[in-house]
Amino acid sequence: MTVKELIAQLTNLDQELKVLMEDTDEFLLEIQDIHVWYFEINSRVILSCLSRK
Repeated sequence: MTVKELIAQLTNLDQELKVLMEDTDEFLLEIQDIHVWYFEINSRVILSCLSRK
């Protein structure tokens, strides 16, 4: 998987999560926490991939 493909997948997941967050008020904060944590990890993965090239 290329970095471009990885970013595209993360962008799609980001959109899906935003839709989910709009639909669920009760779990909003929990989902946001998971969302932030997930993207922090993926940002590190992307940066490490980019720095290896």
